[in-house]
Amino acid sequence: MRILLLLFCFMCYSCFGADNLALALRFYKGNPYLNNPEKSLFRQIDIAEQKYANNKIKLSLIYYLKGLAYERKNDISNAEINYLKSLKNNPTYIDAMLALMRIKKQLGKINEYNKIHESAISAITREIENIDKDSFFEKHILSDPHFRYAVENALIPSIYNETKVVIKIKRNNIKQYLRNALKQLNKNQ
Repeated sequence: MRILLLLFCFMCYSCFGADNLALALRFYKGNPYLNNPEKSLFRQIDIAEQKYANNKIKLSLIYYLKGLAYERKNDISNAEINYLKSLKNNPTYIDAMLALMRIKKQLGKINEYNKIHESAISAITREIENIDKDSFFEKHILSDPHFRYAVENALIPSIYNETKVVIKIKRNNIKQYLRNALKQLNKNQ
């Protein structure tokens, strides 16, 4: 098994180039063969952040992932900063909104929590209304291959994969997941 891991690492860093964002997503999910998985995760995130500095969709995913990693370390302050950066790059990124809501509630920032809560309800409602349009996936975060890979393989928490198992994204699934998220948000009001 170690040989396969070494071969994988060699391939990732060879002339083909490393896909640091994909590696970071895999490292976040967990890799028992890494000596220092947390350090490896943050290293890959930092490299991906530089590599995709001009791609707002990827940056929103990178900062969301970084926020999740900080939250896992109980570094709430840095988690909050990165969720905010995620939303700065993609103001309609629902997963980042929900994560930031969780942090705001934990910090007792109820007014900020309520504002984000309303934004999340509005964003989910708009997605439900627009999902059947042919142009829906053109600018949606699910059109990004890294995000789609992360969601379909359940590498990160996402409303687009509430089952947390490997799935194939379909419009009907998304619609149902969005409706479930909306119900949950309305319960938490």
